[in-house]
Amino acid sequence: MPTAADIAADPGTGQGVGADVRVSSGGEGGKGMASAPETPAAETPPGSPLPTAILDAARAILLDDGYRALSMRRLAQRIGYSPTTLYLHYSGKDDILHALIDEGFERLNAALDAADDAVGGDAAASPLSRLDARARAYVGFGRDNPERYEVMFLVHPRHMERYPAALYRRARTGLDGFADLLRHADAAGLLAIADADLAASAVWAQLHGLVALMLTRRLDVRHAPDALADAVVSGIVRGLPRPLSS
Repeated sequence: MPTAADIAADPGTGQGVGADVRVSSGGEGGKGMASAPETPAAETPPGSPLPTAILDAARAILLDDGYRALSMRRLAQRIGYSPTTLYLHYSGKDDILHALIDEGFERLNAALDAADDAVGGDAAASPLSRLDARARAYVGFGRDNPERYEVMFLVHPRHMERYPAALYRRARTGLDGFADLLRHADAAGLLAIADADLAASAVWAQLHGLVALMLTRRLDVRHAPDALADAVVSGIVRGLPRPLSS
């Protein structure tokens, strides 16, 4: 549901909703606007569905100005629709943020599964080869999708509504995939993993740390990014505990 701040900013919230209503710079619902509409998010191609345009505009506002600057009125102004129309698709700005996070994880998990399949994602393939492929795909996703990654992991609103449990479980499938591979490697005698879930979280923490440093440009510029990514992923896989030789 809209927050109190959103309702105060959008007097027509949720009332008399109907078909999508575009507004011009002249005003919203017959009222003049104080400023011209913002430039639409560049990522949204012309003719895109309205929910896509809303998400792209919200992502741009979040990254440019932060969570506090995101409001249904500002989004509506940016994409040229009335705030009431936005509430046909999303209940408020937290619902939009949840949708952005969910979209990002859907794409990330698809990239991880594709990398797994590319090396033969089945019981016959080495779980360590599959783990290596998934780890590289994770880093590649973060580098190729910096804006989505930032919204997924680096935007931390203090007062965002709790992330829905169903979306959280879906977001975890990528991490669960790492844990499953670690269990398979342990069962095959390739690794000695006491707690696969804990080990998977440790793997993720290292991968996330690398991506976050890359995106925030906090790395030594003397090292080529590809070489550093290769060193980190190779080090993660080599550093996993092996069984003691008898």
